[in-house]
Amino acid sequence: IFALANGQRNIMTIEDPVEYRFENISQIEPNTTAGIDFATGLRAIMRMDPDIFSPGEFRDAEEAQIVFQGAATGHLTLTTLHTNNVAQTFSRLDFLKIGRDKQGDLIRLVASQELVPLLCPHCRKPDPRGREIAERLIQIVFPNRPDLRAAITKAQGMTPFFHAEGCPACHNLGVKGRTCIAELLHISPDISRMLRKNADGEEIVDYAVRNHGMMTLAEAAARKLCRGLISYDHIQHLLMS
Repeated sequence: IFALANGQRNIMTIEDPVEYRFENISQIEPNTTAGIDFATGLRAIMRMDPDIFSPGEFRDAEEAQIVFQGAATGHLTLTTLHTNNVAQTFSRLDFLKIGRDKQGDLIRLVASQELVPLLCPHCRKPDPRGREIAERLIQIVFPNRPDLRAAITKAQGMTPFFHAEGCPACHNLGVKGRTCIAELLHISPDISRMLRKNADGEEIVDYAVRNHGMMTLAEAAARKLCRGLISYDHIQHLLMS
């Protein structure tokens, strides 16, 4: 959100707690002693008519309704919701009593991300499980992509997968820094119609992958694994069938 804070927009957040302070952003923290909880703070922000409204993670139906009310009244709303992936977002919103018409009309983008350790480039070593890893990627991540299957098979013979070793440059951790693994679903008109028809989240993601080239968390992780940037051990939970 700080990338949008150019001093010309009224950007307001409510965070519990505020972890980082940014210039040109009004950041509010709930204060139960002063009688300001998350929902009260959300209502107060809405009365100030911000250009960009960024509540932290909303956890109950009351908070969800206020967040979607902000989006419905023309405010660019950037918020978070606790789910494991994009597909689970819609069932979570169902649970929070946000109707599918609202979901289809107001949501523009859903992003799910995870930070994964980067292998230290000074001491990474070829992973002896290379063939096993390649077969898993072909079977689980790219079963319907013959072009990628061929590329993985070729890469496995030329550039092996890597795992962490440890050296003085990385304080013997084998990793240095982190990288973002992400999947993004753009709510196009056809996906909006699917939401209104109560399509399951997995069905929606499946459709987006086939028709809009959406990259899933598993595929994003597999691509960085094939480039030797990350270890299989750090992403195998994303490659579950």
